[in-house]
Amino acid sequence: NFLFENLLGTTDGWIGFTLIGDGSEINRDAIGGRVTLECDGYHLLREVKSSRGMYNSMDMRTLHFGLGGFDCEFDAVVMWPDGTTHTFPYAEVTVGEYHNITYPDSIAQAK
Repeated sequence: NFLFENLLGTTDGWIGFTLIGDGSEINRDAIGGRVTLECDGYHLLREVKSSRGMYNSMDMRTLHFGLGGFDCEFDAVVMWPDGTTHTFPYAEVTVGEYHNITYPDSIAQAK
């Protein structure tokens, strides 16, 4: 097991998303859901997984994006496990915040 420490600081932007299914159409943890940040032909993709198959490890349910030099006005595209998609424009998301996205198309800042 490893513990990583961020020694670079927090000068670059980031954004986080937690997908929440409705419990009937989409499982509550939205396993298999994806969020893609799209801008100027570039794509950053994260997928909700239950685990990665490594000993004693598990990914967070929150999809975290380190933006680094990705400093354009991106769209956040959610693809749910059933194939339903919804696009949230840049104006609806806030860099440096966590967001809860509820199936099929509701977004709110996490508390």
